[in-house]
This record gives sequence, C-alpha cells and structure tokens, in this order.
Amino acid sequence: MITGQTLRDAILSGANNIANQRTRVDELNVFPVPDGDTGTNMSLTMHAAAQELQKRSPATVDLASSITASALLRGARGNSGVILSLLFRGISKELKAQRERREAAEQARKEAEAAAERERHLFAHYVGPVTPLSTQQRVQFQPEPPTPRPLQLELDEQRVLLEAMSDEFDVS
Repeated sequence: MITGQTLRDAILSGANNIANQRTRVDELNVFPVPDGDTGTNMSLTMHAAAQELQKRSPATVDLASSITASALLRGARGNSGVILSLLFRGISKELKAQRERREAAEQARKEAEAAAERERHLFAHYVGPVTPLSTQQRVQFQPEPPTPRPLQLELDEQRVLLEAMSDEFDVS
C-alpha cells in the first residue's frame, strides 16, 4: 500500500530524475512549442514541488498529492510545467474523492452497526432490564406414576371386552 510518505519519496525521486535528464528531455522537445526548454521547465516545476514536500511529511496519499499539485501550479514554468501541474491536480482530486468515499462508507457502516445495536436493546429500553430465572428456581416437572389398579377391576374390564367382541352376546 502506498502511504503519503511513499508518494512523497517517489515525487522527490522523480524530481531528481527529471533534473538529471533535463538536457535529454530538452533535445526531445517538439510539442507544444519546439523551443528546446521542456526538460528545463519540467525540472524547475518539479523542483518547486520537491522543495514544498521536503518541508513536510504528509501522512496520507491524498495530502501528499494535494501538496504536490498546489506547489506544481504555483511553480509551473512554461506549457510543460502547466500541463504537469494539471496532471497532478487531476490525480489529487481523484485521490481526495476516493478518501471521501471510503470515509463515507465507513461512516455508513458505523451508523448501521449503531442502529443494529439500538435495535438489539429496544426491548430492554422500553421494558427495562430483564433478569433470567436462575436454574435453582425452576421447577422440574416429573409426572406422577399411575395409581395402581386393583386386579379385579382389570379382570372385569377384560371380561366385558371379550364379551363385546364375541358373537354370542348375552343380554340377560
């Protein structure tokens, strides 16, 4: 992951490299005006950004790009310097927008968690705290064993059942 410090160091390195290659870029110069100073102008423009970044230690990528874009615009030399500053301005704006989207998503996540937490405690809010019964206070249900039936009662029931099922039913 790129940090503000990493981007700062990369821009300082880029400023150093364009300064070292200034004359080669001047020789390539054909656009927008073939005047042979593109390398010089880009080097001076990047030098302005490097000076500003050396004074600070940006904590975030969007802060490092914002400092760079602002310094490039103020220190722009020639058309190439202005174009370079506009390029960094676009990068800076997009990085800021990405940070704002991340922060908004994080805020929405926190709000959703808070709402869910409030909902979990809604009953307690309206009813008050509810303390569960302790296990010692609970009554254990144990069905009572059936009352023993006298043997004669069972024998009488069997005899009536057998008579009801038989073909020869005596009503007398």
